[in-house]
Amino acid sequence: MSNDDLNELLDRFDARYEKRQSGLSTEQSDEELFIAEFEKMRSTSIKPTLTSLGDKIKARGHDYAFREGQFTPPRGSRTQPDEAFIRMQIYLSNEGKPEAGDDDRRCYLMFRTDSKKKVVQIVASDLTSTGGEVTKEGEFMVQQFTPIYVTEKFVHLFRRLSKKIL
Repeated sequence: MSNDDLNELLDRFDARYEKRQSGLSTEQSDEELFIAEFEKMRSTSIKPTLTSLGDKIKARGHDYAFREGQFTPPRGSRTQPDEAFIRMQIYLSNEGKPEAGDDDRRCYLMFRTDSKKKVVQIVASDLTSTGGEVTKEGEFMVQQFTPIYVTEKFVHLFRRLSKKIL
């Protein structure tokens, strides 16, 4: 193998590596833009709307709490990212006091990113002491989360809950 052959192989390697790296950086920047868009919508539309709705149910003796998570890209041996989310936990007045660790056995409405597909998933849980289910309501574009749309999803969950109690 001559030096010319080695130089040619090294040039091809460098070209492939640079092409791959530029593709990865573009993908990451698209992902970062999507996450930034979700975080903006979460703070300007989703959380304020849910807070307003939560205050309405609180006036009737129920309670609520929020959990939020930030996006963390894959790292080390973790091949999947930790997705950004906001989750409104609902504590119904007939369900008793919340206990540590029982959040997954309570009703909630969650908006969670899927950074690979660049969509937001809505997950609704109507779990109460009498049972229930957790359902994925669908995948939506970030721009769809207007106050009216968020209110519709919340009312839909409350409708499911009221059917179980009545």
